[in-house]
Amino acid sequence: PVGWDQFIDTAKKIKAANVPGVESPLFEMAGSQWGTQWAVNIQLAEAAKDGLWDRINTNKDSFTGPDVLGAIEAYKAMFDEGLYNADAGSAKDTEQSAALWEGKTAMIIQANGTFNAIAALAGNDKAALDETIGFFPLSKKGSIGTSIPQQTGGVVAFKTGDSAREAAARQFLNFWMSEGYKAFVNDQNIVSVLKSVDSPDTVPQALLDSAASLKDAVGSMQSQAIANPDLYLNLANMVNGAVTPAEAAKATQDQFAELAKAQGAPGF
Repeated sequence: PVGWDQFIDTAKKIKAANVPGVESPLFEMAGSQWGTQWAVNIQLAEAAKDGLWDRINTNKDSFTGPDVLGAIEAYKAMFDEGLYNADAGSAKDTEQSAALWEGKTAMIIQANGTFNAIAALAGNDKAALDETIGFFPLSKKGSIGTSIPQQTGGVVAFKTGDSAREAAARQFLNFWMSEGYKAFVNDQNIVSVLKSVDSPDTVPQALLDSAASLKDAVGSMQSQAIANPDLYLNLANMVNGAVTPAEAAKATQDQFAELAKAQGAPGF
C-alpha cells in the first residue's frame, strides 16, 4: 500500500477475507508500550518535511495541533474498526514478533530492530525470511520512510581525561570503520553503511529494503524534537481506554512544554 488510506483499506480487506490462521490484520504491543508511537510517527513524515518539528520546537505548533492529534485520532480509529489484535492493550513486543512470523497477523508497524527478533524465530534462515517477511515504508500520503534512532545504532568514545585510553578508543574506531569493517558486517550479517563495503549476500531482503528507504526518509520525533516527551506511554494508555486521543495529545504537549522551558528554549 502507498499512503495511509491504502494501508487502512488493505487492512480492512484482510480482515474481511477471514484468512484461516490470521487473527487480525494488524498487531499492537501496548503491553510493552514503546512501539505504540510508531503508527503516529510515520503519519507525520510529510508534515515533518514541511517543518512540523521546527514549529513545535518554537511553540508555534503543538502535539494538540491538527497534524499530531490527527495522527493520534487515526491510530485510535484503527482499534475502533477492529483492525488490531483483541489483546493489543496487554500484548508484548515478543508476541508481536511471533504473530507476524507465524502468520497470525499480516502487518506490524515497527522499527527495523524488531527484525532481529523475527529472524531469531526463523533460525536466521534467509530463504525462509525472504519468503515470509517483507518491508515497505509508509507515510500519510505516500511511501516516505521515517528514520528512528535506536540504542544499537551509535558508538560513543567518552572523554575521560585519560589521553592514552582516548587514543586507544580512536584507534579502535578507526580500525573498525576501515580495514576491519568488512569482517564485522560479515560476522554480524548486517547491512553495510559504507559504500566501499558490500552487504553480505546472506542479509535478508527486508533489511536491505529497509536500509534503502533511508535515502528518502525523514527524521522522527526522537530525531527532530528538542525534547522527547512520553508519547508512547500516553498512547499505550489510550489503547487501554484510560485516555482519549485529545487527552493523550495534551499530556504529551504539557510534558514537552515543561521540558522545553527547562532547557530555556525560546517561546516557552
